[in-house]
Amino acid sequence: MDPIQPAPTLDITTLKLNRTGLIRTIITTCVACSGGLMWGYDSGVISGILSLESFKDHFHVTASNSSAVSSNAVSLLQAGGFFGALFISPACQRFGRRLSMIFAAIVFLCGAVMQIAGTGGLPLFYVGRVIAGLGVGGVTCCVPTYVAEMLPKKIRGTMMGTWQFWIVTGVTISYWTDYGVNERVNDPNSQWRIPLGVQMIPAVLLILGTIILKESPRWLAKRGEDDKALANLAYMRGLDVGSPEVQAEYQEIYQALLHETEVTGGVTWKEMFLPGNRKRAIIGFSLMAAQQFSGTNAIGYYAPQIFEAVGISSTSTGLFATGLYGVVKMVMTMALCLFAIERFGRRMCLLVGGFFMGLFMLIIGVLLKTHPPNPDSAVLSSASYAMVVFIYLYVTAYCFSWGPVPWIYASEIFPNRIREYCVALCASSQWLFNFVVTQFSPYALKSLGWGIFMLFMGFNFLNCIGVWFLPETTGLALEEMDTLFGAPTAIDNAKVRESAVQNAYDAKQDVEFVEDAEQGGSRV
Repeated sequence: MDPIQPAPTLDITTLKLNRTGLIRTIITTCVACSGGLMWGYDSGVISGILSLESFKDHFHVTASNSSAVSSNAVSLLQAGGFFGALFISPACQRFGRRLSMIFAAIVFLCGAVMQIAGTGGLPLFYVGRVIAGLGVGGVTCCVPTYVAEMLPKKIRGTMMGTWQFWIVTGVTISYWTDYGVNERVNDPNSQWRIPLGVQMIPAVLLILGTIILKESPRWLAKRGEDDKALANLAYMRGLDVGSPEVQAEYQEIYQALLHETEVTGGVTWKEMFLPGNRKRAIIGFSLMAAQQFSGTNAIGYYAPQIFEAVGISSTSTGLFATGLYGVVKMVMTMALCLFAIERFGRRMCLLVGGFFMGLFMLIIGVLLKTHPPNPDSAVLSSASYAMVVFIYLYVTAYCFSWGPVPWIYASEIFPNRIREYCVALCASSQWLFNFVVTQFSPYALKSLGWGIFMLFMGFNFLNCIGVWFLPETTGLALEEMDTLFGAPTAIDNAKVRESAVQNAYDAKQDVEFVEDAEQGGSRV
């Protein structure tokens, strides 16, 4: 067996994407990230449904139990998401990214059907929320992992922003669906069921779209399926298998996997706790937690109630203002993701965005304290208008910073061998603290009033302090993260060393790479 030959020396950071590769990259990213549409819609739709009189009448929601119902309906989705993100990682590692995404979408559909049924009262509705959460949680683990592994590093940040765009697009559609049924649908049984039924559409689209996608080359390479991995990479780049660019990029992937196996002894998920990876796991976990304490989901889930607190009292007007909030979030996410993330870097976006988010929360809290809305007045005061504007400005700052960047960062910093486990850890962190925030938010809104905005102000400023020490990852290949964070190092003992040697030997025996890129050859 001939030794592995070195790849041609190429600076692949300077290579331009050809048109075919760019189109395939965009299509693949949009199809996979449509899972965010499913998550965003299901997360956003509940805020309007909870305010519909038809929903309250059907499930006997009263003033005394409204806070409990709101908290449970929202937070149970987060609880399901937490376990879904954790449980999907073994499937993602064993069966691949594509099949795992399809499975997660099917689980979500089962939960959606339970929510629509309504015949079992609140208990069945709650179970449906949990099961839908399991599906959504699985999607939040699989999609960022898959997309990060498919993208060239030059546009990874921009294209990963598509994930956040689809999330906020789903939220926006849900807001306007709630507003539409409140205005146009008079049948009480249909009024609250229609918005819940619409959430099944993005799940079906994700299933159908994922069927046509290529599997991740990095996952295939990790399993030793080098021919398929190389072919998929070439397809995604719009080049021939024997092209120097594809050969160089794949050799980089292969050598990184081989090196990780040699130094870790093949200890799989336990590698998260090795010195070179522990720092990354802590950073990813902390970023997702910090994202939730920025206050965005408290506003997103309880937007009508938030707008009521600042002076918009009617259900119709509150839903309309919530819909505008979603439009601002959707438009600004796409515009600012395309412009800011790759140009200014992950760290700068988090710093600037977090500062302005905290500032706008401070202004809203001060205005609400000094100029509280008059509940007896049918006319909005200038202070109430100002608070609504600052809520929109807050979400604008969120759209280029704490919305997309934590997902981008968490999907790109981990080694190929354990990326699915590490992204699952980060996604479960997001769901865990999402659960915590949404569980206390309706109670805090009632008891603290203006104080809840001051609370989130403090969290945003603390986030800025933490981000100051964050390493910058913009422009680095996934295989270059070891240089930035330090390579993982296994425990030094004879058994691990023996396993490492055997794994390296087996990897070389499984596939022979014969590379002669200048003559148009390929690895076989």
